[in-house]
Amino acid sequence: MSETEAPFTLLLVDDEANILSSLRRLFRPQGYRVFTAEGGPAGLAVLEKESVDLVISDMRMPEMSGAQFLGETRKHWPEMIRILLTGYADLASTIEAINSGQIHRYLSKPWNDEEVVAVVAQALERKALERENRRLGSVVERQNEELRALNAGLEAKVEERTREVAAAHEKLKAGFINAIKTFSNLMELRRGASARRWRCRPRRRKTSSSPRCSTTSASSASPTRSSPSPSTRSAPTSATNTSSTRPRGPRC
Repeated sequence: MSETEAPFTLLLVDDEANILSSLRRLFRPQGYRVFTAEGGPAGLAVLEKESVDLVISDMRMPEMSGAQFLGETRKHWPEMIRILLTGYADLASTIEAINSGQIHRYLSKPWNDEEVVAVVAQALERKALERENRRLGSVVERQNEELRALNAGLEAKVEERTREVAAAHEKLKAGFINAIKTFSNLMELRRGASARRWRCRPRRRKTSSSPRCSTTSASSASPTRSSPSPSTRSAPTSATNTSSTRPRGPRC
């Protein structure tokens, strides 16, 4: 059972058994765990064994007074709620109990049942708030520890991811530079190949408008109407023979 669901525990200390029985019957219907002790030493023995939330002690008891008993409980169990029950109008003893035991409340004998139940309920409600505060404090502390661990893990993951991104960036940068160099080399090779093709390209010869054979055709035209002399008749033959031995030029 969790701390918030556990029933509260009461310790009743008085040297009179009938008073202890009356108080036990009064608190039993409230659902509390109730322990009794007939004196201060017996009450300290119970506190050594059990966890008690609230103690009600009589003022006048043999061996150990209520002020002494509550003073001891304050030393060893400071979180426990202390209520003083007294049947004497002894102001000095009450002040001593308040100063030494830091009691939450004091009640006088004979008591009113409703008043006693209400006082104990209010005191235990305060105790419940203290329990809840401790529980919430422990929850907050545990969550803070988890958040610190989570933050540390996230920081490590962020650093790792940052390193991965930086490495990828450097890789992309190197690839981009290599691509630029490759394209630059290809452009240089293309320009060099174009320049070599232009230098090796054959030039076209310029052709004249008049054919080179015009002079030969003119010289070999038919003779005039005047009858040639015997000497001139043999000239064409010799000219023809001469021209046939010459190397022929290109035909037009």
